[in-house]
Amino acid sequence: MKKSVYGIVLIAVMAALGADTTIDKFRQAGAKPFALAGALYAWLLIGGCLLSTLVTSLFS
Repeated sequence: MKKSVYGIVLIAVMAALGADTTIDKFRQAGAKPFALAGALYAWLLIGGCLLSTLVTSLFS
């Protein structure tokens, strides 16, 4: 019960944050935050893939 309430509250908060977002805010932020987000995404994707491959090869 507690987890479902937390999930509903999280959904409401995320919707409230997204409701205030406009294209102008993205333009004002510039390209640096998007470049950082892309680099972090690639790091997590590639690092996670390599880590899972390593762990799988060690335990199989």
